[in-house]
Amino acid sequence: MPEKNENFEEEEEFFEYNEDEDKDTEIESKSKKDAKKEKKSKTKKSKDTKDTKDSDKSKDSKNAKEKDAKDKDKKDKEKKEEKWEEIIRKRIEVDFWSTDLHGKEIGIRQKDQQRAKSRQFSKDMDIYGSVKISKEEVGFIGLRVNEWETHNIEEGNFPRLVIRYFSESDRWLGSIEQDNIKSLALSTAYDHPIPVFDVFHSGVEQVFTLEKVRRIGSSDRFIVPLILETDGNIVDYFIISEKRMTLGSDWKVYRPTDEKKTLAAFDSKKFNIGGKVDIDIYDPDLVKNRIFVNTLILFGALLKHIDKVRDNLEDQYKKYMKKEIPFKPDRMELQMMENPRSRKN
Repeated sequence: MPEKNENFEEEEEFFEYNEDEDKDTEIESKSKKDAKKEKKSKTKKSKDTKDTKDSDKSKDSKNAKEKDAKDKDKKDKEKKEEKWEEIIRKRIEVDFWSTDLHGKEIGIRQKDQQRAKSRQFSKDMDIYGSVKISKEEVGFIGLRVNEWETHNIEEGNFPRLVIRYFSESDRWLGSIEQDNIKSLALSTAYDHPIPVFDVFHSGVEQVFTLEKVRRIGSSDRFIVPLILETDGNIVDYFIISEKRMTLGSDWKVYRPTDEKKTLAAFDSKKFNIGGKVDIDIYDPDLVKNRIFVNTLILFGALLKHIDKVRDNLEDQYKKYMKKEIPFKPDRMELQMMENPRSRKN
């Protein structure tokens, strides 16, 4: 039997040792790779987290800027609204005379001259006030006495307030006329006096209706739709609302879509001899619009007689509901009921 080679055994042991070492090296290498991957993964996660944080910070910064911009716009708007009523763009005075002994009323000849200048200046026209803008007299107002004072309710002939506004050169500018047909209809429907008026303007084909709005528990208010441009077709609505807890008959004007923005205001000076109404206009655009301005002047002229209009109407509609009186509109009111389309056909 051949002898065992000691060198071979040592070599075999050497190879066996090296095989184990390779396994350890492989495991160690794998561990290093895993560690490297894990480190890489952590680095990526850390980067992603950083990117996410940076993105969130960017979004937060953007949102903060947008919020600051919105807050600034809101503050600017509130500031503008706060100062809105402080700026009087135009002041108009409708001054009611205490007597008829005024320059415009003296002399039959002068009335004849006024009638010659305007057909709207009727024989029964009674001039009862002047219109001033920035203290300068620009026109005068009058009413038709026969329509207002000469009537017989028992026969169905109701009083009707007709006010007209003329320039200093006696040119007719506009009118506001009580509409008894619509007034009686709404008053009987609501069981409450609801006066309605028709508003006319020189050079304007449309007739605008100024109508009292019935709201239980609230102050008196009127609404009027206006087309502010002569050849326009856009209707703009305005509410004229009476202020509460004031000494005189004070009113404010605003759009129903923005009640907080007062466009104009009426201050009735009842303690003034004869009476007076100051009209302040705040809106920088509307102050230049003659239809808006003249509508306010006509309403200001109406305020001297508004209580009498209500009292008359209340008496009329109650008697009418009890069948004590008939109602016979006058010729002018019946003309307002005519169908305008029938004239074209």
